[in-house]
Amino acid sequence: MTDKIIALVDGSIYSESVCAHAAWIATRTGAPVELIHILGRRDAPETTDLSGSIRLGARSKLLEDLAELDAQRAKLVGHRGRAILDDARAIVEEAGATDVTTRLRRGDVVETISEVEGEARVMVIGKRGEAADFAKGHL
Repeated sequence: MTDKIIALVDGSIYSESVCAHAAWIATRTGAPVELIHILGRRDAPETTDLSGSIRLGARSKLLEDLAELDAQRAKLVGHRGRAILDDARAIVEEAGATDVTTRLRRGDVVETISEVEGEARVMVIGKRGEAADFAKGHL
Protein backbone atom coordinates (compact mmCIF):
# COMPACT_ATOMS: atom_id res chain seq x y z
CA MET A 1 0.00 0.00 0.00
CA THR A 2 1.19 3.50 -0.78
CA ASP A 3 0.24 6.87 0.57
CA LYS A 4 -1.33 8.00 -2.71
CA ILE A 5 -4.70 9.74 -2.79
CA ILE A 6 -6.84 8.39 -5.63
CA ALA A 7 -9.75 10.56 -6.76
CA LEU A 8 -12.31 9.34 -9.29
CA VAL A 9 -13.67 12.13 -11.49
CA ASP A 10 -16.27 12.33 -14.21
CA GLY A 11 -18.29 15.08 -15.85
CA SER A 12 -20.76 15.39 -12.97
CA ILE A 13 -21.28 18.31 -10.64
CA TYR A 14 -19.71 16.24 -7.86
CA SER A 15 -16.26 16.13 -9.47
CA GLU A 16 -15.29 19.57 -8.27
CA SER A 17 -15.99 18.52 -4.68
CA VAL A 18 -13.99 15.31 -5.18
CA CYS A 19 -11.06 17.41 -6.41
CA ALA A 20 -11.34 19.86 -3.51
CA HIS A 21 -11.38 17.07 -0.94
CA ALA A 22 -8.43 15.26 -2.56
CA ALA A 23 -6.45 18.51 -2.62
CA TRP A 24 -7.35 19.24 1.00
CA ILE A 25 -6.01 15.84 2.08
CA ALA A 26 -2.90 16.26 -0.08
CA THR A 27 -2.00 19.67 1.34
CA ARG A 28 -2.22 18.31 4.86
CA THR A 29 -0.41 15.02 4.29
CA GLY A 30 1.95 15.76 1.42
CA ALA A 31 0.64 12.68 -0.38
CA PRO A 32 0.51 12.62 -4.17
CA VAL A 33 -2.87 12.73 -5.92
CA GLU A 34 -3.84 10.50 -8.81
CA LEU A 35 -6.97 11.52 -10.70
CA ILE A 36 -8.74 8.71 -12.57
CA HIS A 37 -11.47 9.02 -15.16
CA ILE A 38 -13.16 5.82 -16.29
CA LEU A 39 -14.58 5.34 -19.76
CA GLY A 40 -17.39 2.98 -18.85
CA ARG A 41 -19.81 0.74 -20.69
CA ARG A 42 -22.07 3.60 -21.69
CA ASP A 43 -19.09 5.14 -23.51
CA ALA A 44 -18.54 2.02 -25.65
CA PRO A 45 -19.58 2.03 -29.31
CA GLU A 46 -23.01 0.70 -30.21
CA THR A 47 -23.05 -2.97 -31.17
CA THR A 48 -26.56 -3.08 -32.58
CA ASP A 49 -26.77 -4.14 -36.24
CA LEU A 50 -28.72 -1.31 -37.83
CA SER A 51 -28.37 -2.62 -41.39
CA GLY A 52 -31.69 -4.50 -41.34
CA SER A 53 -32.75 -6.32 -44.48
CA ILE A 54 -31.45 -3.89 -47.09
CA ARG A 55 -29.59 -5.00 -50.19
CA LEU A 56 -26.03 -6.28 -49.82
CA GLY A 57 -24.23 -3.33 -51.46
CA ALA A 58 -26.15 -0.76 -49.47
CA ARG A 59 -25.69 -2.81 -46.28
CA SER A 60 -21.92 -2.94 -46.78
CA LYS A 61 -21.76 0.85 -47.22
CA LEU A 62 -23.99 1.38 -44.18
CA LEU A 63 -21.82 -0.92 -42.05
CA GLU A 64 -18.68 0.94 -43.18
CA ASP A 65 -20.31 4.26 -42.27
CA LEU A 66 -21.40 2.90 -38.88
CA ALA A 67 -17.90 1.59 -38.18
CA GLU A 68 -16.43 4.99 -39.04
CA LEU A 69 -18.99 6.71 -36.83
CA ASP A 70 -18.12 4.36 -33.93
CA ALA A 71 -14.42 5.13 -34.38
CA GLN A 72 -15.10 8.88 -34.35
CA ARG A 73 -17.30 8.54 -31.28
CA ALA A 74 -14.64 6.55 -29.43
CA LYS A 75 -12.06 9.22 -30.27
CA LEU A 76 -14.35 11.99 -29.00
CA VAL A 77 -15.08 10.08 -25.78
CA GLY A 78 -11.33 9.76 -25.21
CA HIS A 79 -10.83 13.50 -25.82
CA ARG A 80 -13.67 14.27 -23.41
CA GLY A 81 -12.06 12.03 -20.78
CA ARG A 82 -8.73 13.82 -21.18
CA ALA A 83 -10.47 17.20 -20.88
CA ILE A 84 -12.18 16.09 -17.66
CA LEU A 85 -8.81 15.00 -16.26
CA ASP A 86 -7.14 18.27 -17.33
CA ASP A 87 -9.87 20.30 -15.62
CA ALA A 88 -9.63 18.16 -12.48
CA ARG A 89 -5.84 18.56 -12.38
CA ALA A 90 -6.21 22.34 -12.62
CA ILE A 91 -8.68 22.38 -9.70
CA VAL A 92 -6.46 20.19 -7.51
CA GLU A 93 -3.32 22.19 -8.31
CA GLU A 94 -5.10 25.52 -7.72
CA ALA A 95 -6.08 24.20 -4.30
CA GLY A 96 -2.41 23.64 -3.44
CA ALA A 97 -1.58 20.02 -4.32
CA THR A 98 1.78 19.79 -6.05
CA ASP A 99 2.22 16.12 -7.03
CA VAL A 100 -0.73 15.35 -9.31
CA THR A 101 -1.00 12.65 -11.98
CA THR A 102 -3.87 11.54 -14.18
CA ARG A 103 -5.02 8.22 -15.58
CA LEU A 104 -7.68 7.46 -18.18
CA ARG A 105 -9.08 3.93 -17.87
CA ARG A 106 -11.63 1.83 -19.69
CA GLY A 107 -13.93 -0.41 -17.70
CA ASP A 108 -16.30 -0.41 -14.81
CA VAL A 109 -16.19 1.74 -11.66
CA VAL A 110 -16.38 -1.22 -9.27
CA GLU A 111 -13.70 -3.16 -11.16
CA THR A 112 -11.44 -0.10 -11.25
CA ILE A 113 -11.81 0.49 -7.52
CA SER A 114 -10.96 -3.16 -6.85
CA GLU A 115 -7.89 -2.96 -9.06
CA VAL A 116 -6.45 0.31 -7.71
CA GLU A 117 -7.44 0.26 -4.04
CA GLY A 118 -4.16 -1.37 -3.04
CA GLU A 119 -2.28 1.63 -4.47
CA ALA A 120 -4.15 4.13 -2.31
CA ARG A 121 -4.15 5.30 1.24
CA VAL A 122 -7.34 7.26 0.56
CA MET A 123 -9.90 7.08 -2.25
CA VAL A 124 -12.20 10.01 -2.91
CA ILE A 125 -15.36 9.26 -4.86
CA GLY A 126 -18.32 11.53 -5.51
CA LYS A 127 -21.75 10.96 -4.03
CA ARG A 128 -23.15 10.40 -7.51
CA GLY A 129 -21.82 10.36 -11.02
CA GLU A 130 -22.87 11.68 -14.39
CA ALA A 131 -26.05 9.59 -14.29
CA ALA A 132 -27.16 11.25 -11.03
CA ASP A 133 -30.55 12.22 -12.44
CA PHE A 134 -31.14 8.66 -13.63
CA ALA A 135 -29.96 6.82 -10.51
CA LYS A 136 -31.37 8.91 -7.65
CA GLY A 137 -32.80 5.93 -5.78
CA HIS A 138 -29.74 3.69 -5.96
CA LEU A 139 -27.90 5.09 -2.97
